[in-house]
Amino acid sequence: MNRSSRLNRAAQLPDARFICSMCDPVRPHPPKSSRGFNAANRSRSKPSAGAMCGSNLRRVNGRRSRIEARITCSSSKRRTEVEFRQKFLYVMDAPKGLQSVENLAVRRNLVLSSPHLSKFDAFIFQNNPVPLVISSTDTENPIVYEVNAAFSELVGFTRDELIGQSITQLGIAIPNEARDERIAILETQTRYRMREAQIRARDGRVISVLLSAQRSVYDGVPCDVETLIDLTQLRRTEAALHRSEAHRMAILEHVREVITQTDVKGIIQYISPASLDLLGYTSDEMLGRSGLEFVHPDDRAKVQSIMRAVFLTHMPAHRGLAEFRLLRADGQVVWVEVSGKPLRGSSGRVEHVITVFRDISERKQIESLRHEQEHLQIALQKEIELNELKARMMGRISHEFRTPLASILTSATMIERYGSRLSDEERSRKLQQIYTEIHHLTQLLDTVNLIVTRNSNLMIADRMEIDFDQLCREQIDQMQLQETQRGFTGENAHKFIYVPNAAFKSTCADPQLIRSMLQQLLGNAARYSQRGTRIWLIIDSHRRDDEEYIMIRVTDEGIGITPEDLPHIFEPFFRGRMIEESSGIGVGLNLVKDAVHAHNGAISVESEPNVGTTFTILLPHVPSPCP
Repeated sequence: MNRSSRLNRAAQLPDARFICSMCDPVRPHPPKSSRGFNAANRSRSKPSAGAMCGSNLRRVNGRRSRIEARITCSSSKRRTEVEFRQKFLYVMDAPKGLQSVENLAVRRNLVLSSPHLSKFDAFIFQNNPVPLVISSTDTENPIVYEVNAAFSELVGFTRDELIGQSITQLGIAIPNEARDERIAILETQTRYRMREAQIRARDGRVISVLLSAQRSVYDGVPCDVETLIDLTQLRRTEAALHRSEAHRMAILEHVREVITQTDVKGIIQYISPASLDLLGYTSDEMLGRSGLEFVHPDDRAKVQSIMRAVFLTHMPAHRGLAEFRLLRADGQVVWVEVSGKPLRGSSGRVEHVITVFRDISERKQIESLRHEQEHLQIALQKEIELNELKARMMGRISHEFRTPLASILTSATMIERYGSRLSDEERSRKLQQIYTEIHHLTQLLDTVNLIVTRNSNLMIADRMEIDFDQLCREQIDQMQLQETQRGFTGENAHKFIYVPNAAFKSTCADPQLIRSMLQQLLGNAARYSQRGTRIWLIIDSHRRDDEEYIMIRVTDEGIGITPEDLPHIFEPFFRGRMIEESSGIGVGLNLVKDAVHAHNGAISVESEPNVGTTFTILLPHVPSPCP
């Protein structure tokens, strides 16, 4: 069998792996195209087959006894890779070369069906979502031994189109420095760790991949197993992130609010360019500095408290807005409104805080002007009310003074003109009337003096130990005596009823204020009740918030107070609708309220028109000795 026949047979029989022959080792006869095949690696100068074989023998794995070539069968035009091998023997004392031609396609198909690769491994290889390719170790023209479906999909070639073909001639491998580096590493090492590379798909697209390679041997066949990870989506994501970051930075650069990121120590890690307009500092001047440096000294404690709440107690992001002052580079004060959002790390702890500062200096100025205007308005209103109060007071005082003065004048005139005609009893009654009216005027003057004094100084209780029960009895007796002095006796006189409480025989209080309270309330009850009705003074105990109080209740069966007047009865110089024609200047209940507050007490009222009124006073019981 000549050499051409052997090669054609190797190309035509895919199941035949080896074809052997023996020939003269000194004169090799390489095949010629006219004899059935073409040498694939023939150069343009068409060197002799021997030269080609010799060159290949020196290049393939460093062994001159092996050579790979690609041939085309003359009958089927099928290109087949073959490997020539030669071993020197002596036959009948003559040197001979035992030569063999191996069909590499058969060998490579045996790779995946070899005992070294189980069915399970083959299944994993073919169904791996990561592109995989097994190729020859030829550094310049690697031949594809096997690929999986993911690799075929990536490059756009079918498996049949790839098997047995050169990666370089298919245009998949792109010559570059990264490829040269990989080849150099695999020549000296068995593994090439992941590095970025580029390949070309069938449609001409250049695909960036993360490539790793490992040199291996299957069934005695050296090969490179390469893993490729498509970086196309990653590159798209990176580009999208870059565009998003550029968009975000463009927004931050044009936002008027200052946005910062600080760490757990309050050190500024990022600040938007708007800081120059707000504080007069550039971003570079503020980076790496504590945010507290720019806070007004009077507000630093407040800001530190907020920071502790965020970092230590993990305060939620939506806790409202804070307002404090910052200091500009020129020393001016800037009011800011601040909102923040804590950012947690993988451990769940707060590691950063994003803060937005909004300049509210103009708003603060407007608020300050508005507050000042409100204060002026309040002062003006108080001045108006005071003038009205003075007018009402002078009106009531003039009215109250005119009546007793008229009575005094009348009595004095009667005595002067008709003194000789008056009996001693009539003269005495007229003089007593003058004395009574003078006493009434004196009380009015004392009341006016008390009002003036009260307006300039707050009423203060001068506490001392008093016989509370005895003081109450004295007031009841005095009110009953006044009834008699006014000529009211029997059924025409008011009946004052006292209900004591032995638990409060003594207490610490201001006797003058207590006496004034009782006189005013009992006097009003008598003044605004029909003749002969009952008036009660009831002393009881009351506990509130674990504190003991003396409860004083004054109840009458008088004309009562309308619901419209109840909210105003403690105002100075107020006169109710039902008592406008009665005597008095309208400050009694106001003085009672101040006397109660001076004892840290409280007063309330319940009333129903034409049924009666009840005033209730609660005074803290302070047992002796007095503090």
